[in-house]
Amino acid sequence: MILSLSLSAEVTLALHNLNSEGVEGNQQQTRMVHVIDPNGKHYCVNAISGDMFKHIYVQHLTAVLKAMGEPLSSGAAIGSPDRITVDAPFKAAIKGRTAPEVQSQMLERCAVTDIAGTLFTEGITVARKSCAEFGWLVGISGESANRTILPRQSTKRSAGKLPVSRSAARGRSPVRRPFSIAPQVLAYTR
Repeated sequence: MILSLSLSAEVTLALHNLNSEGVEGNQQQTRMVHVIDPNGKHYCVNAISGDMFKHIYVQHLTAVLKAMGEPLSSGAAIGSPDRITVDAPFKAAIKGRTAPEVQSQMLERCAVTDIAGTLFTEGITVARKSCAEFGWLVGISGESANRTILPRQSTKRSAGKLPVSRSAARGRSPVRRPFSIAPQVLAYTR
């Protein structure tokens, strides 16, 4: 029986904006972290938090558990990150119960909550630790190539004029979007 598994790998992702920090003006920001290589050189590279991968994992896990006929709370069935904590029948069933009894109800009523965990805080605080944890995905220092692009949807050229962005034609500022060409390091521990 496997009690703990750790995985570290180099992967290349073809993803766009998996973990952005929002938009400032017309510049979209991706999450960046500062790393220092073994020689002491500083780099600023793209990073994706483990929480983003856990959300993707839970989405796929839910579909698998549903297909297997495992019990799902109403929240988990619709993809809510709150899962069992928004389930009305669960809330009714745990009124006046102790923390161990509440956790037992969580595990019996929702397979996603059993595996992915949750924190219930209404009247009583009961935590269910996740069975799967994901680390950060960080660009490899010196090998990440970060660029910014300005997506354009041009209208037909008129005589001698440059193409006009549809966004600009509608009065909206086009947003500059970052992208990376980078091998990444993935750390997973459980």
